[in-house]
Amino acid sequence: LTSEQQMQELQSLYQTRTEQCDALMTDHSRIVGETEEIIGQRAELDTQFRTLFEENERLKIWRDEKTTAAKRAEAHLSEVLDLLPEEDSKIIRFSMQFLRER
Repeated sequence: LTSEQQMQELQSLYQTRTEQCDALMTDHSRIVGETEEIIGQRAELDTQFRTLFEENERLKIWRDEKTTAAKRAEAHLSEVLDLLPEEDSKIIRFSMQFLRER
């Protein structure tokens, strides 16, 4: 090959490599942008998760408090019903069961 042909091949190779490099830089920029977007979305989702988790914990505490209060009330009511005549106790228990099922 002549030096002119070698020069043309080198210039052609240089042009090809430049185009490949530009394509890679474009891809890199796109990927960096997508990564930043995903990081932002993750931060938002983490915040939503923490908020929902805290609300869930508050609701568990509230439920436990209500369950404890209901058990206490049922125990007290059971004691009161035990003091009533049997027929009255049966009527009240039946009525309460009916109301619970509604």
